[in-house]
Amino acid sequence: MPELPEVTTVIGILKNEVCGKNIDAIDVLYNKTIKTNEEEFVSSLTNKTIKNITRLGKYIIFHLSSDFILISHLRMEGKYSILAENEDLPPHSCVVFHLNSGEKMVYHDTRKFGAMYLSTEKTHLNELPLSKVGPEPMDLTSKEARKSIYKKLNKNKKIKELLLDQTIMSGIGNIYADEILFVSKVNPFTHGNELNEEKYDEIIDNSIKILERAIELGGSTIKSYHPKDGVDGLFQIELKAYGRKGEPCPNCGTKFKKVFLSGRGTTFCPNCQIDKNMQKAIAISGSIGAGKSTVLKILKDLGYFTASSDEIVAEIYTREDIKKVLFKKFGPKVLNENNTVNKQFLRDLISNDIKSQTFLEDLIFPEVEKEIINIIEHHENPIIEVPLLEKANLQYLFKKVIYVDADRDLRIQRIAASRPYDAETAVALFEKNNAKTLQNSIIFYNNCKTLRQLKNEIIKNLVRKF
Repeated sequence: MPELPEVTTVIGILKNEVCGKNIDAIDVLYNKTIKTNEEEFVSSLTNKTIKNITRLGKYIIFHLSSDFILISHLRMEGKYSILAENEDLPPHSCVVFHLNSGEKMVYHDTRKFGAMYLSTEKTHLNELPLSKVGPEPMDLTSKEARKSIYKKLNKNKKIKELLLDQTIMSGIGNIYADEILFVSKVNPFTHGNELNEEKYDEIIDNSIKILERAIELGGSTIKSYHPKDGVDGLFQIELKAYGRKGEPCPNCGTKFKKVFLSGRGTTFCPNCQIDKNMQKAIAISGSIGAGKSTVLKILKDLGYFTASSDEIVAEIYTREDIKKVLFKKFGPKVLNENNTVNKQFLRDLISNDIKSQTFLEDLIFPEVEKEIINIIEHHENPIIEVPLLEKANLQYLFKKVIYVDADRDLRIQRIAASRPYDAETAVALFEKNNAKTLQNSIIFYNNCKTLRQLKNEIIKNLVRKF
């Protein structure tokens, strides 16, 4: 959806091309675009001159002679093109304004979500749709103006949802919300009432800087947005977070994470944009063969609530929807005769084919994340074993990480005693694909020979640290 910078750029182009020109006739080709009475819309705007074009939030406002107003919202895919009268109409044309210059201004919209309203100079700001549009960040220069926004943002709703609410502050959409929160180092899941006025000041200041810079560069050309045929915006080159899933954060190098928040794709750095209020759990991670599961079991016996990502994954693999996806991707070999997932087949794929490994991770990691979030929400200070913590980008959920390690030879020996595949290959593969989690970690070396010794070491050197 074009946001404030893109709409501003479109208006600048339209002003140069249509202001001062008269509308001789109007053809409505898709009448659902017109949200007021169609007959009145056409009759009122015909034979009127376009005097000026302004904006409120994401709305384009055409000011015409006789004090009539045309309000236009581009929604997801709406565009205006200025064509000669003899040129063919673009696909998905909705409304055609024939001008006295021998040209036509065509509104076309692939999804046909765009909207147009008829109003007047006296009433347009006091009636829908503009009456509920909040101020733009650039309008919030005084302390008084900002205080009214603080009150509206200070709600028990996630901050990204609040930034996208056009009745609170207008002009910010999905692209710029991700950018603003990244630069402000605020997690998009943080609730508005968890932020103070100082942080709100930072968010508003960054909103102004980012939107003004984007306007300077003609907005961001993402997917189908072009301010004019053959013309691209350039701000997408400077985007730091939006659309950067899997790329390294420019501040810390952690891979950007993409999640869905109220149905909107949301990209953030799980290291720079940490919400302390979300971090209510302790993770157990570490080297393969180091004894993570054994440590987890001892902590459970000591009375802590524990959960295992391996068990979560095993449960996910029993779901019919997951089996169908795996069957479609990998064929009948992915299922055993009893209709269970062939995990050895999947292990072989992961070892030999990076594309298959990536596919499985993209399928399973989000499901594991959902279950871990559910556990955190319903249990006090749970301890969760997450072997692939960094690879799954789940650090942001945990206040502490217990990283379990052991001597390499001991790890190989343990794997060989319990698993039906080559232990040295398993250790080498793990070391190749996984970095040791050091930040905010408790490093626990499990070189213990007996369970009693391990339990004593956990009580003495681990439990007291959290």
